[in-house]
Amino acid sequence: MPGDDVMRPRARQEQARPAPPAPAADGFVGETLAGLGAPGETGLWLRTGLVAETTRGRIVTEAGRSLTLELRASGAEPGAGSQISLMAMQSLGLAFGQLATLRVYVD
Repeated sequence: MPGDDVMRPRARQEQARPAPPAPAADGFVGETLAGLGAPGETGLWLRTGLVAETTRGRIVTEAGRSLTLELRASGAEPGAGSQISLMAMQSLGLAFGQLATLRVYVD
């Protein structure tokens, strides 16, 4: 039939994203590499794929500094990296252009 050799676009199959990890007994959900998020979004928060919904939690830097903040679901895969608020970076003494390795805990 005419036109049978014409390539036509097909819809992509929806792929289920892996669920965030279940918290350990101490609340640990994983480690993430975080960079500065939207500077206009105020508050203490971390947007990450390590949680499925907004919840309270705590992050710990490689230097051992910790901070209680709001963990916001990013909708990304757990290993996709995270964004951290400007206020949280300041509180932890992190340089704004720096990527920080953080241990993430839920309360």
